Amino acid sequence: MEIKTKYNIGDRVWVVYEPVHYNDNKKIIPLGEVSVYDAQIDSISIDKDGFMYYLNDGEYTEIQERDVILYDEKDKLLEKIEQIMQSIHDREKKKEK
Repeated sequence: MEIKTKYNIGDRVWVVYEPVHYNDNKKIIPLGEVSVYDAQIDSISIDKDGFMYYLNDGEYTEIQERDVILYDEKDKLLEKIEQIMQSIHDREKKKEK
């Protein structure tokens, strides 16, 4: 059986996401900022939610495919940053109303 993945072991990628923290009531609170860093894919797993990429970034981080962009795809990197920022701005506008 052959399984095709969007990214491969050994690929250098950007990881782009909005970090969150948990408040005292264990509720997820988005931080309103974009985190971006690069790492190399060390291994890949699949479950009911799709592919998970494990990165060799010093902490052996588990990342969902939606948060990964190939290192050379700078246009997609900028697009993802803008997408996350727009989501943050939209959420903040809703709070103001």
